[in-house]
Amino acid sequence: MMQVAVEDTHADYVICRGYDPRIRKFIDYDAADEDKPGVPVAKPYGKRQTGQYEVGQVFAALIPLTRIGQTAGVAATTSGHPADLDEEVEILYTDDDKVVSWLLLDDSGGGLYWGKLDGALAYDGTATVSVWEDDWTADTTENIEGVKPPPTMASGTITSGSWVRIRRRPDGIWYVDMAPC
Repeated sequence: MMQVAVEDTHADYVICRGYDPRIRKFIDYDAADEDKPGVPVAKPYGKRQTGQYEVGQVFAALIPLTRIGQTAGVAATTSGHPADLDEEVEILYTDDDKVVSWLLLDDSGGGLYWGKLDGALAYDGTATVSVWEDDWTADTTENIEGVKPPPTMASGTITSGSWVRIRRRPDGIWYVDMAPC
């Protein structure tokens, strides 16, 4: 089991703390203590962008054995899943060049994005959301259709162009998780 220990600021991995059965030791995280480095853990391919996880969340994790070693790998040119069967998968490294061996087993359905509503969203309707870059500077050109309003919204409308955060439930349905921004 791994617990998210640091704000999720890396696209392909998150820093966690947890027990490593190979060395029979709990590896803790403390930014001020070099003896508590934490464990870099790869995100599932479908959740490889920043802001997917929150500090404190706990997930099962494993060390996959792949043709490139004990790493979940990373798509050579595409963000997230490889674009097709021909795209190479390479070893995943942290920003400070450490191999990421662990992989989160996360069945939460994946997907947490910020974007703008491309039309008004009534409490009983659906809308399309244009997904924006993590730094809010550009539209990714990815659109998610059929987004439902927050489950707690009993009336009213969220106006077109509102900034919203959307999340995909395990059943595959997208809904507004936070609005308006």
